[in-house]
Amino acid sequence: MKDLTKKLLLLSALFITSLTLSAQTPMSGTYSVDLSGSGNYNSIPAAVTALAQNGVNGPVTINIKDGTYGQFTVDSIPGASSTNSVTFQSDPSNTSQAVIQDSAVIASDNYLVVLNGCDYIRFKNITFNTLSPTYGTVFYSLGPITNWTLEGNTMNGSAGNSTSWNHRMNSGAGTSRPKGTIKMIDNNINNFSRAISIGGGTYQDGADSLFIKDNIIYATDAGLDVNWAKYVEVTNNEFHKSGLTSNILWYQALNNSVNWVSFGLVFNDNIIRNAENGLNVYTNPTNLAFPLFAEVKNNDITTHYRGIYLRGNPDSLTGNTFRDIMIENNEIVHVGTSSVTATGMEFTNINIDTTKNGQVRNNMILIGNVTSNSQHRGIYLYHCANLNVNHNTVVLNSGHPLFGGNMYLGASTSATQFDPVNNKIQNNIFSNYASGSAIHAETAAAPGTFFTSDHNIYFGNSSTVMAYGVLGTGSSTISGWNTLSGGQDSNSFFGDPIFVSANDIHTAGTLADSAGTPLGLATDFDGDTRSLTNPDIGADEYTPLSCFGVTSLSATNLTASSADLSWSSYNSGAIGYQLRYNTQGSVNYTFVSGTGTSKTLNGLLSGTIYNAKVREICSVGDTSAWSDIIDFGTELCDPISRCAHEFIMKDAWGDGWNGGIISLEQKNALNGQWIEMGEASLASGAGPVSVFGQLCDGDSARLVCKAPGSFFYEMDFTLLSALGDTIYNEPGSSSNDGTTASVGQVFATFLVSCPATCPITDSITVPSETTCGPSEVTFNSSNTNPANTVLWMNSSSEVLSSGNSFTTPIITANTDYYASVFTANNLVAPHAFGPPTTLTGGFGNYTNGMWFSASQAFVLDSISVISNGLVDFQVRISEGGGSKASGHSGNELQLSDTINLPAAGTHQVYVGLAITPGTYYINFDFVSGTPGQLHRATTGGAYPYTVANVASIDSVQFGSTNSRVYYAYDWIITEGCTGPVATASAIYGNVPSTALPYLEDFNNGLPCTWSVLDPGGSTWEFINNYQTSSNLNGTKFAFVDDDGAGSSAAATNVKLVSPVFNAVGYDTLTVEFDHYWRPFTGSAGYVEVYDGSAWIQVAAYTTATVGGWSNPVHETIDVSAYQNADFQVRFRYDDQGGAWGWFWAVDNVELDGALAPCTDVRVEVLTDVYGDEISWEIVDVNTGNVMASRGPLNYVFPYNASATKYVDTICLPDAGTYEFRIEDSYGDGMNNPVGYYTVDILCPWGLNNVAKLDTSNGGAFNYGGTVAAGFTGGSWDSTVFTINCIQTSEVTFQVNMNKVTSSFTTPELNGTFNNWCGNCDAMSDADGDNVWDVSITLPVGDTVEFKYSADGWTIQESLSNQSSCVIQSGQFVNRILTVPAADTTLPVVCWGECDDCVIDVTLNVNMAWEVANGAIDTNGIHVAGTWQNWDPMASEMLDPDGDGIYSITFGSATGESLQYKFINGIDWAGVEASGDLSACGVSDGLGGYNRLSTLGSADTVFAAVCFSKCYDCAVSIDEALGSISLYPNPTAGAFTLERSNLSGEVEVSIIGLQGQLLQATKWDAGSSDLSIDLSDLASGVYMVRLTAEEGTRTMRVAVQR
Repeated sequence: MKDLTKKLLLLSALFITSLTLSAQTPMSGTYSVDLSGSGNYNSIPAAVTALAQNGVNGPVTINIKDGTYGQFTVDSIPGASSTNSVTFQSDPSNTSQAVIQDSAVIASDNYLVVLNGCDYIRFKNITFNTLSPTYGTVFYSLGPITNWTLEGNTMNGSAGNSTSWNHRMNSGAGTSRPKGTIKMIDNNINNFSRAISIGGGTYQDGADSLFIKDNIIYATDAGLDVNWAKYVEVTNNEFHKSGLTSNILWYQALNNSVNWVSFGLVFNDNIIRNAENGLNVYTNPTNLAFPLFAEVKNNDITTHYRGIYLRGNPDSLTGNTFRDIMIENNEIVHVGTSSVTATGMEFTNINIDTTKNGQVRNNMILIGNVTSNSQHRGIYLYHCANLNVNHNTVVLNSGHPLFGGNMYLGASTSATQFDPVNNKIQNNIFSNYASGSAIHAETAAAPGTFFTSDHNIYFGNSSTVMAYGVLGTGSSTISGWNTLSGGQDSNSFFGDPIFVSANDIHTAGTLADSAGTPLGLATDFDGDTRSLTNPDIGADEYTPLSCFGVTSLSATNLTASSADLSWSSYNSGAIGYQLRYNTQGSVNYTFVSGTGTSKTLNGLLSGTIYNAKVREICSVGDTSAWSDIIDFGTELCDPISRCAHEFIMKDAWGDGWNGGIISLEQKNALNGQWIEMGEASLASGAGPVSVFGQLCDGDSARLVCKAPGSFFYEMDFTLLSALGDTIYNEPGSSSNDGTTASVGQVFATFLVSCPATCPITDSITVPSETTCGPSEVTFNSSNTNPANTVLWMNSSSEVLSSGNSFTTPIITANTDYYASVFTANNLVAPHAFGPPTTLTGGFGNYTNGMWFSASQAFVLDSISVISNGLVDFQVRISEGGGSKASGHSGNELQLSDTINLPAAGTHQVYVGLAITPGTYYINFDFVSGTPGQLHRATTGGAYPYTVANVASIDSVQFGSTNSRVYYAYDWIITEGCTGPVATASAIYGNVPSTALPYLEDFNNGLPCTWSVLDPGGSTWEFINNYQTSSNLNGTKFAFVDDDGAGSSAAATNVKLVSPVFNAVGYDTLTVEFDHYWRPFTGSAGYVEVYDGSAWIQVAAYTTATVGGWSNPVHETIDVSAYQNADFQVRFRYDDQGGAWGWFWAVDNVELDGALAPCTDVRVEVLTDVYGDEISWEIVDVNTGNVMASRGPLNYVFPYNASATKYVDTICLPDAGTYEFRIEDSYGDGMNNPVGYYTVDILCPWGLNNVAKLDTSNGGAFNYGGTVAAGFTGGSWDSTVFTINCIQTSEVTFQVNMNKVTSSFTTPELNGTFNNWCGNCDAMSDADGDNVWDVSITLPVGDTVEFKYSADGWTIQESLSNQSSCVIQSGQFVNRILTVPAADTTLPVVCWGECDDCVIDVTLNVNMAWEVANGAIDTNGIHVAGTWQNWDPMASEMLDPDGDGIYSITFGSATGESLQYKFINGIDWAGVEASGDLSACGVSDGLGGYNRLSTLGSADTVFAAVCFSKCYDCAVSIDEALGSISLYPNPTAGAFTLERSNLSGEVEVSIIGLQGQLLQATKWDAGSSDLSIDLSDLASGVYMVRLTAEEGTRTMRVAVQR
């Protein structure tokens, strides 16, 4: 630049010298420049020299004759003014424009015209050509210039694909910025990096006014680059992207910027194509003088990033920003394909003056041709005030499910900015056909304050299509949105408004018709009159259609001669369609008619581009508009005629090809056109990366530059033939060696020659895979020829799957699978065979099928099927077991992809399943709910259908007949061959332990229990080194490399997730790891743990570097607070939506902690039938952590089925205090039938029950009616408990105080267990027998000392140290006890003794009758009872005084209950009859009774009782029976009963001594005697029982013979 300046100053000095030599006359009027010398000047420099020397005193026109001229400089012209302007123009008589051109080779020559301080200059109708590929500037401003005009010129630059500033159409030194009024009118500006650059350094030195009108502009980087102009008016121009125009990234598109405008902007009626920013405007923050306005109307914009972007100053409460805007009638269509946040219109920090206009209205915005995960926004308001967004139509066809939306609203919370309020959103259509929001307001953009909205139409597929606040919060109903937004959109609608077509978003449906509120807008987007009373919602005022256009027209299953076209319809009652198609460029159409929503086109030309469109006929005379045109290309050849060519890509610099693209083309022999077969680009890194292009055999091919990228000299690529020979190599260089390429440049042309595909020599190896417990494994393998297909087979060589990967069923033991390579034989044409579609039958979806066999490998390419409507199904291939007689048997082997038949008709459908030799069975798997049916022939099948030595369709499964055909007609198969077979071994591996302490060092890569989730542009990898030698500790580590992914990589928020750990009950729990975090703006690394319900951030790494390769930081994070049974840790790398970051390396992840001892607690619940009402949980009272929970449990069905029992065992830390909560949501407990629950601590010694509900209370819970903490209502129980496994038992102590002679009131128990406390364990005597007791709970197994005292040690028992129940303890003698395992009542002991107090007990029996009758046994009288183990001969009774009363005295403990019987003799034969003892006894279990006597505490003598009676022999004989006598007695058999009282009847019973009834008779009233004969009975004693109303009397009679 110094050289240029010197040169220009020298010229100026010469001019000044010339002026001093002679006085000159100022110029005025018209002059000419002619290279022939016939004009006023023979060169332009001569003319401009004259102007500089002479000056002007009137308008001057310099007419330039035909010819080509070179560089020149225009210096300051004395006298130039608004009235004395100077025009350089092509002579009006020229046949073409004069040409000014040059090819600069050095920077100092980078100009055609230098403007050196000249003013009021105009260039008109001149052609300017820059010819240098390195330099291409037309106008260079050296000194300050003002009032400059370009009109009607053609400026041809030489930028090519370059975006270098050396190719700006105009540029200049920093002090030479144009001022005053600048006009650029009706120019053609072609192939510059920046077309119009008007600069300024401050508000003061910028242009006053800039008028850009009627220009056609092509530029590689910027159409407009305007800074600091006060007023800018841009109207009726065309702006186009030049250079790279296809497959470009968003930042490679065209930018139009107007920055720091300080008074106003008018930007109307422009056409903008392939923009990055259609219009990007930033206000002048220093201007406080003018109410800045912007008018942007009627622009037609296609963009890759943003359509219209207006920004104000963000940091001033005064709001130096746009105060008056009108954004109206603009059409914005997003056409980009790279990942970016696409925005139709964006308004940032716009603070509208309430007295001015703030209108965004009547605009149409369509965003639909971008990647689906980007955060697209139709209209975006950020921190704006008083904007009206009305009558716009905004459609999104793709986008992120959570971020972005058709209408997106955000605001700053900064106190330094103006208040963002009062934005109104009305009468708009917001349709999101992707998975995101139609309206999305961030938390700071509060509804009712930041914005109000109503009378809009919203549509979308997301459950949060109308969203506000935290991500994921929203609604899909107007009522839900109305609630969420605090009352917005009460009069809005949710539904599909239906548009004319996917690319024409004029409204067609009825939903928007007359549904808006009047806002005074008189016209619509098209200028049509809009109703002022009932306007339509959206940008279009329209009349609804009755027949809507189709959508989603697409072409699939493309072959060399056919294509399947399908579409979607809004017209449920359409009677047919019309489809028209032609070859691209032709004006003649082929028309096809039919019904349904699909059509297969056959007979197409190979390698040909076709156009197609369709319309529907709704009724006679009512036809929809034609759909958008789709382009589709038929294949140049069928796949069997192709072979793979490897293309190897590298980059010498190591950063990818920077937009470079190379394509492979083949020549269509039919028409001579070149067809692109594929393209390739190295996105990032150094490579090498290989891709394979499939080329057609026998056709010419060529390698072509589709885009040279920014640094072509770095690109290194090699093309290899199908045999591996090098066809072309382009070496790359890391430094600029001058190698260039241009779009369309052909590197090599060659003839494709494909070798025979069979036999296959391609072999594969399959690495073994190890399971993670019972699980699937996935095998991966690739073959050297990508045209071949890998087949995966079982041990019978039957194909299970195909492709480079195969996922097994769940593996539970080591299992081998097998893999081989398959290819179609390209030397053999496909075979067509099988039953024809002309066979008759009916429709129905059945599982019947057909057996077929394969003699050699082939691929089932396609079959014909006939449907009566929409049918979705898969073709199933199974083992060919079974027979016609028994039916098919055999396992499923393969399923095709789902085949969709959209409408009725005959369809040839692709199957694509490879078959190896064997016998098989084919049938169909119909998708559940599919509405249509397939046709099967019921007659006419003629099996077998064969292809000799290849395949045979053998028979059909349908009884004994063999004439049916199930669905598969017209088979097309292609012979093939397979290669060597490789074994794929699935090795069963146990699940790695997750017991703590846990360490993962990643030395073996990603463990099977870890996972990597949500990878984006970068992901977690497991590597040994970064860039050859960098690592953390010499071994493999986990690594996410956002830098290596490149600047254009998709956004990432990738997680490295640990397995699940049962981390409960630890005193401390820590996560530890080594890492190196290298930050970059916008990226962040997070360590998060799962607390049982949500992921909690426990560490974050953002802007500060942490660690290094040689010194990684070891982190220890306390996560004790997040313990739970499903604990996980994850490492999350987030580049915040696509920021280009660095990396994160992580290694040696540990989870460890101090394990608190725990004890199992078992919860057992038996529900009623309504188990789904029952839930329970155990909560740590101190921490609030839920230690365990279950429920709702299951509803029991049927109603009368048995209820379900649930048993859960949880190990709870011993030190905790816990609350068991169980809830019945309905509130009626577990009562139908009655249920129960128990909570037991599983102690080593057994169950320690801490909570229970048994069935005794009907299953009702204890609480209900109000909501308590931790409960939702209904009814509930709650029990707080601690872990306690100390076993206790309840011991009852008893002391007999009957022999205590001292006075006392209350005895007490004292011992080591109560610290000999005196009266703290007082005893009681509930029954008053002077035996006192007390129950104490004591630890099982403890040995305790104790003694009895009374009245607080007033008296105490004295024990002998020689007694068996005591221990000498120092000077004291105490009782001793080892506490038993079960609840125990100790025997009664006497005060001061080891045993109970003993009393004398005397029993007496009256045997007088037996004595009188000689019936006393010779062995005497005995008694047997409980005290002597019922021994009949051990206890003899004596009658010392001979009165017939036998007695016995023995010792017994007090309070005993004695059972006994008297015995006449020494064995049980002489036991007394017990039938009459019920009144004084208890059952003996043998049908009789034992006597029962309960003792007191004193010596006891029991009164005599009669043998076999409860009373003495003289007791209870009623007077009526007392007069009866019996004689003779003894008797030989007969005896007589006699009485004196004859008044009543008497029943007489003869009873044996064992109580058996032997004879009975009635003694009638009035009879004095009764004779009885016992002659038939054996000798012995018998009882004669007399029973009358007065009572009973028993007498004895002895029969002796």
